Amino acid sequence: MADDKKVDVSAGIGGIFGGLGKLLELAQDLQKQAQQNGGEGTNSEQSFQTASGLQGVFGVNIRTMNGESRVEPFGNVVKSDKGTSVEAIREPLTDLLEEASGYTVIVELPGVDANSITVHLEGQTLRIEAGTGSRKYQKILPLAKAVAADGMKRSYQNGILELNLAFSNL
Repeated sequence: MADDKKVDVSAGIGGIFGGLGKLLELAQDLQKQAQQNGGEGTNSEQSFQTASGLQGVFGVNIRTMNGESRVEPFGNVVKSDKGTSVEAIREPLTDLLEEASGYTVIVELPGVDANSITVHLEGQTLRIEAGTGSRKYQKILPLAKAVAADGMKRSYQNGILELNLAFSNL
């Protein structure tokens, strides 16, 4: 996945999203929708195609629970020191839930085969990679607490990967 294309779209992103103000407006509207949905959350996604044919996707997911909102971006539009670009690898929509005995990680990976999913745990960092062809995903999650590498349970059904990670007893 390291040899994937990257396309500079700095000028186009401003036009597509209408500037940061519009994006913040969208996030506020989504937060209101999430609160109206009883805290279940909502998301919004924008798609476009670059001049070189890469599919650009950018979205935000807003979850409101116990009066607290969490905004999570997803997609393959990335801002760096060199500007804004579209990467061939998408960041999937991901939920990291901390429970009494460990973490539950839910990752949306539509359009990929279960055999193409790899999960690596290095220290307190979880790396998830998946996909072939035009559907490639990567997510890196820092974990606040250590988990037992040998206690990971995994299921994948209908494009949803669920990981259960037990806290380490160390």
